[in-house]
Parts: sequence; structure tokens; C-alpha cells
Amino acid sequence: MKSFISIICQGRWYDHNRVIGYSEGELKKIEKLYNIELSGVLRKFMLEAGRCSGGLLGDDVIILYNESFTVRDHILTQYSFEGDILNISLKTTPPTKDIFCRSPFLFSIESETQYFYINTRGANSERVFHFDENENILEDTHYGFTEYM
Repeated sequence: MKSFISIICQGRWYDHNRVIGYSEGELKKIEKLYNIELSGVLRKFMLEAGRCSGGLLGDDVIILYNESFTVRDHILTQYSFEGDILNISLKTTPPTKDIFCRSPFLFSIESETQYFYINTRGANSERVFHFDENENILEDTHYGFTEYM
């Protein structure tokens, strides 16, 4: 079976020696801490390159790689983000909580206002969703996690 990194690298350079993932035990702690379920491709990514992709992925965009974020910062960001998208999804007609807010796991912030996440529970658990903070818009990107990366 191919590794997650080998699937997404598509011939681009990265430092194999710097690719670092989490252990199964660490993933269990992450799941408990954030109240999420890491499965499928996201779990594979976290095991292989959750800490560092060896330069393959943009370290400034993937918040898991942002060294200026403490564990506390990550927790507060995740909980605040979940509250924001829950509030927006409940205000839509009809409410869209089941589509957009099923144990979300925020993994990327672009341009400080564009958030990308995966709903870790329920249907489409490998689909990437987008929240535009400027416009308060939630949308399905129609990309799987691998395609997004």
C-alpha cells in the first residue's frame, strides 16, 4: 500500500528524513482532546505526516505545523471554530448542522479568514469543507482530503 506522502507528492521534492507522524497512542489522545474521530485518509495522514511533511506541504497554511501555536492555542482555535460554524449552520434555513458541523477538525487556515476542515463523524468524513469568515459562508469544496492536500 502506498504511503499518504507518496500519493500527494506527485514528483515534488521533500525531505524524507523530516517527515514525522503521530503514534497511535498520541492519536487516541488527540481524538479525546478534540472530541473527534480520526479515520480513513486523515488518520493515515496524521500517522505519517501529522507533525511534519518534510517541506512537501505549506507549513504556514497547515495549522498542525505552525510552531507558534501552543497546544492551548490549538484547543482554543478548534473549539472557537466549531462554535462559529455551528452558529452559522443553525441559522440557515433549513439548519445545516448535520452537513457542516459533525465533529469538525480544522487543519488549514489560508489568508487568515479562509478555514478548511473535515467533519470527522457522519457521512462525507473525508470531504473537505470551507468556511469563509469574511462572508460567513460554509460550503462543501467537493474535494477529498487527499485531493485538497
